[in-house]
Amino acid sequence: MKILNQDRARIFSFSGDVWATETPDGGHVVAEKVNGSPYIGTYKDIDRASEVLKEIFQYYRDGKKSYTMPLE
Repeated sequence: MKILNQDRARIFSFSGDVWATETPDGGHVVAEKVNGSPYIGTYKDIDRASEVLKEIFQYYRDGKKSYTMPLE
């Protein structure tokens, strides 16, 4: 599965882990890819980041080949 990041500047091949977490710089919440890749989206709180994560998982379960990270 391919994921277009939030700022529309990079496409990730979804083959590792993606999770919702808080950043160390003051609580920004992101959906993040493993192996040192940059954040793929930053959201207002952990609830929104978790919603986005669930959307990615549902796309994956449905066999879709791509997902675009929401702007908000």
